[in-house]
Amino acid sequence: MLAAPRCPPLDSADTRYTVNTSQIPGWSAPRCTRLVMIGRPKVWPETEKHVKTRLGHLVFFIGQQNVGFYRDLFGFLGWTTIYDEGSIFGTTNGDGCDLWFEGLANGALNDHDGAGLNHLAVNTETQADVETAANYLRGEGVELLFGTPCNRPEHANSENDLYYSAMFESPDRILLEVVYTGPK
Repeated sequence: MLAAPRCPPLDSADTRYTVNTSQIPGWSAPRCTRLVMIGRPKVWPETEKHVKTRLGHLVFFIGQQNVGFYRDLFGFLGWTTIYDEGSIFGTTNGDGCDLWFEGLANGALNDHDGAGLNHLAVNTETQADVETAANYLRGEGVELLFGTPCNRPEHANSENDLYYSAMFESPDRILLEVVYTGPK
């Protein structure tokens, strides 16, 4: 078992709080153990009609010159290429979630602390997989951020579990995380 050092908080002024999704009646998202919330969630009674959905895909506009970074990274992480032509690269986790990286960015810089997506996380099956990914990233010259890889117990499902992650930015300043959540 790998040691799991504690990480400092991402931002001491962060007012978000973490909710254990087992506390949300009817919550059944696979592999999701925690949810960062702002405000109170609307809980739909079983008797009230609602639409059942799942995440289908995300599209990221990137610099055309950076397509290879995403192709190599997601290939290393075990995702399957579904499209790769010119400045457009599509990949899937095989479980219905697709990511598209399109070299159509207009030159504006991404700010993960601004409005919009903060970061994209991909789960691994083991803590050792996070270490392997971190070593791969270092070998590619990618700087790991926030003192990672390390354990972030404030995000773990329980004191018996880990939330072990490595965080880094892509060349387009998209904040990415490779994370293991599960038993210590």
